Amino acid sequence: HVHQARLMLSTPQEYLVDDEGALKSEGVKALEHHLLAAEKGLKNSIELQMAFFYYYLGMNQFREAAEYLEKVATTRPHLRYELTNLYFRMGDRKNATRNLNLASDYYERMVRDNPDNHELRSRCPTIRLNKRDLQGCIQMLEYGHSREKSEDSPYPQLLAQTHVAVYDVLSRDVNVPLEQRLAHLRAALSYVTDYQPALVRIIQFVAQPGEAGREVESYLQKMIAEGRMPATGHFALGTKAWQDKDIEKALWHLERAFELDPGLGHIGNNLAWILAEKDPPDLDRAIQIIGSVVSKFPNVPTFRDTKGQIHVKRGEWEQGLKDLEAALPFMKDNLELHKSLAMIYEQLGKPELASEHDRIANDLATAKKIKEQSNPAFKFQPGIPELPNGE
Repeated sequence: HVHQARLMLSTPQEYLVDDEGALKSEGVKALEHHLLAAEKGLKNSIELQMAFFYYYLGMNQFREAAEYLEKVATTRPHLRYELTNLYFRMGDRKNATRNLNLASDYYERMVRDNPDNHELRSRCPTIRLNKRDLQGCIQMLEYGHSREKSEDSPYPQLLAQTHVAVYDVLSRDVNVPLEQRLAHLRAALSYVTDYQPALVRIIQFVAQPGEAGREVESYLQKMIAEGRMPATGHFALGTKAWQDKDIEKALWHLERAFELDPGLGHIGNNLAWILAEKDPPDLDRAIQIIGSVVSKFPNVPTFRDTKGQIHVKRGEWEQGLKDLEAALPFMKDNLELHKSLAMIYEQLGKPELASEHDRIANDLATAKKIKEQSNPAFKFQPGIPELPNGE
């Protein structure tokens, strides 16, 4: 009975819901039969209790689901954080906080006993973040980063994610100085140089309209004048000028930012693209800058894409092919990349490959149009779920 219940819960499309997502009454009755039959002889079975948990969760009966998960968590404390989220969804402040503290105690203890267990360590920062131990969550990841030297280390990505999450938390407090918040976006980009959530937040930050936007610009100028993160300040002002279509101003600020901090590849990437797109374009300067960026960050697909696109603008088909095909496995759904590859192959006398890229580009353009018509007002939702502060 337990096996059958687990099978039904793991494949609900086959047993429990129809093609339109509605519950099948016969399937639900059968599942309940198996659960109740199993309970008669296996009341203390963890496997059965988890089956009841998933059943009640699927039925949106959160209180009953929590009761079963509480039973399992007494011997499986790693489930305390899942309970935290469940109680949070229910609006139960007291139990959410209780389980958050229990989850924290468990993972902190496990990491102390197993300091080089990177899977365990990677889970702790989320808990610390929700407990508002902002510096602690960063320090825990930095320690792991210092000990994990492999090329596929998860820590750069985790640190970038955490710094952005800390920025979001601090942004809810109007009393936190602006440069303190921006420092976390700068830190995120130092770990993952093209980390999109950090770049999105900088763009959102400088895009405020009216008086708020003018106040932001004034504050950034003050930061630069006082020597507080001048590269980040110039980058933000350059981004704002680009949004305002003031190309010369954007170029000036981005040039300063890139000179001050050439290690932030996204600045050079943006600068090179603006130089290539302005009227008239400065393709020689653009390829010089993006070439220096790619030499430092040869494995960042967006930088290889920019370099390839600038080669295309220069009519350098072989060089463009090399960069764009290096970016392609990571940017398969990029419409402009496929259009440029179609052009390159046409110029190189490879009509079959050009035709294939044209086909993909047309499919992507059609899919984009359908998406825009069905969802014309996509809005980025930054931040992490805010847990209530417990007593």
